[in-house]
Amino acid sequence: MRHKLPFIFLLFLFFFYNIGTSQDFQWVRQFGDQGTDEAESIEVDNNGNSYSIGVAQSYTYDLDPTPNGTQLINNLSTPFSPFRDIYLVKLNDDGDFVWGKTFGSLKYNQYAYKIKIGPDGNIYLFLQTSEFVPNQIDSFITIVKVSPNGNELSRIKIKNPGSFFTYNFDIDNQNNFIVSGWFVSSKTINFKNTDVNFESQNSIASYIFKLDNSGNFIWKKIFDTPQLSDVTIQTKPDGNIIAVLNSSVQGSPISSILNINTRDANVIWEKKLSQQAINTFHLDRKGNIVIAGSNGVYQGNTDVDPSPNVINTASQKFLLWLDSNGNFLDLKEYFVTQFSADFRMWKIESDVQNNIYLVGDFAGKVDADPSPNTFFLENPYGSIQYGSGYAIKFDSNRNFDKAYMLISNYRSVVKDIKVKNNNIYLLGDFNWECDFDPGTGSQKLNTLHGGGVVTSDGFVVKLSPCDPSKPVGEENQFFCTNQNATIGDLVPNFSGIQWYDNATNGNILSAITSLQDGKVYYASQTSNSCETERLGVKVKITNTPIAPTEITSPVFCKKEAATLNNIQMSGQNIKWYDNNMAATTLFNTTLLEDNKIYYASQTIGCESDRTPVLVRIYDTKLPSGNDNQSFCTIEFATIENLNINGIDLKWYDSPVNGTSLQKTDLLKNGIYYVTQTMNSCDSERFAVNIKIKETQNPIADTPQTFCIQKKASINNIDITGQNIKWFQSISSSTNLSETTLLENGVTYYASQTINSCESDRIPVTINILEATTGDCINLVEELPYPKFFTPNNDGYNDTWAIDFAYLAPNTGIRIFDRYGKFIKELHVNGAWDGTYIGINEPASDYWFTVIRLNGTEFRGHFSLKR
Repeated sequence: MRHKLPFIFLLFLFFFYNIGTSQDFQWVRQFGDQGTDEAESIEVDNNGNSYSIGVAQSYTYDLDPTPNGTQLINNLSTPFSPFRDIYLVKLNDDGDFVWGKTFGSLKYNQYAYKIKIGPDGNIYLFLQTSEFVPNQIDSFITIVKVSPNGNELSRIKIKNPGSFFTYNFDIDNQNNFIVSGWFVSSKTINFKNTDVNFESQNSIASYIFKLDNSGNFIWKKIFDTPQLSDVTIQTKPDGNIIAVLNSSVQGSPISSILNINTRDANVIWEKKLSQQAINTFHLDRKGNIVIAGSNGVYQGNTDVDPSPNVINTASQKFLLWLDSNGNFLDLKEYFVTQFSADFRMWKIESDVQNNIYLVGDFAGKVDADPSPNTFFLENPYGSIQYGSGYAIKFDSNRNFDKAYMLISNYRSVVKDIKVKNNNIYLLGDFNWECDFDPGTGSQKLNTLHGGGVVTSDGFVVKLSPCDPSKPVGEENQFFCTNQNATIGDLVPNFSGIQWYDNATNGNILSAITSLQDGKVYYASQTSNSCETERLGVKVKITNTPIAPTEITSPVFCKKEAATLNNIQMSGQNIKWYDNNMAATTLFNTTLLEDNKIYYASQTIGCESDRTPVLVRIYDTKLPSGNDNQSFCTIEFATIENLNINGIDLKWYDSPVNGTSLQKTDLLKNGIYYVTQTMNSCDSERFAVNIKIKETQNPIADTPQTFCIQKKASINNIDITGQNIKWFQSISSSTNLSETTLLENGVTYYASQTINSCESDRIPVTINILEATTGDCINLVEELPYPKFFTPNNDGYNDTWAIDFAYLAPNTGIRIFDRYGKFIKELHVNGAWDGTYIGINEPASDYWFTVIRLNGTEFRGHFSLKR
């Protein structure tokens, strides 16, 4: 047996461990209401999300354990009592409720055994659920797979025929399931339509069976011992299984540790420990087997070395380390009968550094340090009957590191523990009131729920180790006079930071204490009982420069794409902000916006006040007009003739850069580009496509000849072209009508118009032939002759005759009076003077006959007037 140090040194150690190794409380969550509601198992993923399962027997309870959450579950839906509703709750790293689920439709005779996160990242629950079938209640061994977001992915149900009990569950590296337990009498179990016999030579036996991830049976192993044996299992990284059996021989406890081949269930090796029981065990990060054991010899020694060597201990409780082959490594003894009514060891866990954690509960007082030193855990309420929860930590060298307890005035027990990212998650149950902060702070919850009956509730608490390092911050911090800086402006300044006026001891400074130039201030971080070293910060206070001013008015054209860098300000190290209170500066490449105020400061050691700068960005719109315009060659159109709407138009021969064009520049086929200018800002260039249309002259012969009797007009002129226009002269602006009669010897001028463009004018000279000229005679339809004559010797119309050109050759003109009397026959170039045989004929109508050129006879009459 070990020997303890003197009492004075014990007091020093007690003070040291309670102060120097305190645990930093993070949060606690409570599961349950006014019934017996217990937590059973916990898992934590790599992101610090925790998954807790348990059983609730309250009529109603809140599945959301956070102070402000409400997700009420009603257990009154089942007709059976007591209620047993299985719950699963996910909390994030901060303890906030993410989601919760319940399992089992009957809510009766249900148990939550274990929760595991598989290699596939999904959550697996090992449960016993019940269903009501006609005239009976069936019980099922149930494995539920749930995704991290709470979706149920699969459910394996194995009907329990009765007296078939499950004890433990694990998942191997291939996502297969390993289940252990015991049964009474031989049983036949159906695994997905495969019947498997579980037989025993005795009335009772233990078993292990293996299923794949879909629930298909792989193998079973039966342990046919004379006495009831419980079987605890844990899979190794290589997939093999470490199993621990607790049994008895002739009333004396005996334990076996077996290494079982996962492929065929054969035992690779077995180690036995007599006269002792294994309460729980764990495989650490090195593959060592850590066992929490109990001495089976009353006030005597038991051998804890499974080899032929002997290592005795008289301690009532102990931690035993065996290597991966089952060989003895180390022993930590707990002599608890001197102070404790009991010391129960529920669970062992290891972290990534291979530190070992033991949790459970004790009644009375216990020395948590198994070395010659002491570290007592004692409930200030005295030796309460139902015990207090505890956690004990050993370092990677198996030396005691620290211990803490959850103080309750009635009962608290830690049933499970997980360590992730250096954070500790404890799960268990408590009754009445419990303080979940193991440090000097207080985080008390109770299970009364407004009633007067003390019931049991589950809990999960998160703890983080104390970090003694200094707070992070700059050791030289600068301020400006206009800040009127105080202690509250020093960094760090988050919750738990305390500032002092001295490196040790000294006075605590309030946040409103004004800072002094050149003075050193000291900060530490305090969380519950954890206080770090102090960070020294020297303060330098510098005068504030004046605000910068504008050098030129910040007016820009949009097409310039001006940025903050284009604004000219007086001052040094100009910084730009979106508003007067903004903490984030703007990049100098930030594009400017119209009618927006930007704020500029200058920095010369300290940053000045901010100057508001109103920016104007003028966006001149494109000029408007037809982007396709055409002109006729004859127009000799210039830039000035283009029809575009805009102010202060400027023309260019290229879409960018190019040559500026003058208004008098003649247009050519092609694209011209125009801008308008407003507020000294040119618009973008508007493209105008120019088409110069050249119309050919009409085609016509000149001169052209017409017979007089045709009475030809403009319309009769032979000319080829479209939309012909006729003019009196080459420069006349008045069109001649197509009905204008042609005149002999006159020259007329014609143009043609195509697509609204008129050609040059061509001259056409007109000759009018007399009726007797050439072929014109053939055009006479009515014989021309005088209708009267006046033979009075006045020199006018004194004779009557017909132009013999209209008459058939060698024919004459025969004249008759009105009575048919033949008077005279005229021959070529002859004329009648109005006499008959020298005597004047009286005034009257006379008739004539002739033979025309075409051979037809023509009769007519005329008058003789006196």
